[in-house]
Amino acid sequence: MRIPLSLFLSLCSTAIAQSTTIPLNSKATFLHTNNDSGALASPAVSLASLGAAPGQWLLIEQLGEFDNGPQADVFHSLLGIFSADATLLAASNLNRVPGSIPAGAAATTANTFSGSQPTNIADDFWISHSVGKHDALVRVPAGAAFLFVAPHDSLYNDNSDPDGDYAMRISIVAAPAYPGTAEDIELSSGIDAAPTTSPALKSAAPGSQLTVVVDDRYTTTTGATSFLFLQPQLSPFVAPGALADTWFGANALLLVGPTALPADGISFTTSVPAGLSGLQLVFQGGAIYPLARNGLYITTEAHRITLL
Repeated sequence: MRIPLSLFLSLCSTAIAQSTTIPLNSKATFLHTNNDSGALASPAVSLASLGAAPGQWLLIEQLGEFDNGPQADVFHSLLGIFSADATLLAASNLNRVPGSIPAGAAATTANTFSGSQPTNIADDFWISHSVGKHDALVRVPAGAAFLFVAPHDSLYNDNSDPDGDYAMRISIVAAPAYPGTAEDIELSSGIDAAPTTSPALKSAAPGSQLTVVVDDRYTTTTGATSFLFLQPQLSPFVAPGALADTWFGANALLLVGPTALPADGISFTTSVPAGLSGLQLVFQGGAIYPLARNGLYITTEAHRITLL
């Protein structure tokens, strides 16, 4: 069983500096709408009011559920978009957030229920996906001062929240030890146990079974060309790779890939040999992905395993 990112960080008092829970209105959106008279404008959340600033890391969790109208109070989804200012244009506009700044796992949104008009924009990101994870770890981008959020829906006027539990919790957290691009995929590792996304620093004794998994957080990258690298080294200091948001060099080993990412991820398992005490194994996954913020690839946080 993998430990949810939100659970692990909640147990680490040194990792979370400040946490704020904000109730959400399931009718409010920053997306374009059409013939949706009951839709509301998403309010701008001031990052300064949260104590957050560019360069800091936020754990954003979607709490509760909402009713999308035709069905029941069971829906989980939340989109976010950072902005340089609090401006939100009229719903007739496609790009309603003129000060938007890209960050996080790029979202692809459905057309409007009425008229099938496009709503998809470049800079919004997944916080919670209806068939994926319900949180996001994201670095506040340079120039960002506000955050807009909205459920992912094609029609907003029939949304409701009967039990009033639809909300988000934003926590300022410590930076990951070895951050990746913080987008759609994640790495988990386990020593004689089910792989977990945290902690990123582990140790393994001779004879123990080491398992590493690269998985899709939001079911958005299934089928993407994926890979898993191993960077072995003797020093506990891990140098950044030549490519941005990587932690492997030219002498790294390609353990898995390139291969299409299956729905249950890619994995590597081995028995730790004796006689390698002090060796550091740095694992990092990635994928070639057309929606990558850098235009080419996304990477996981790297994990460092110290052999005992």
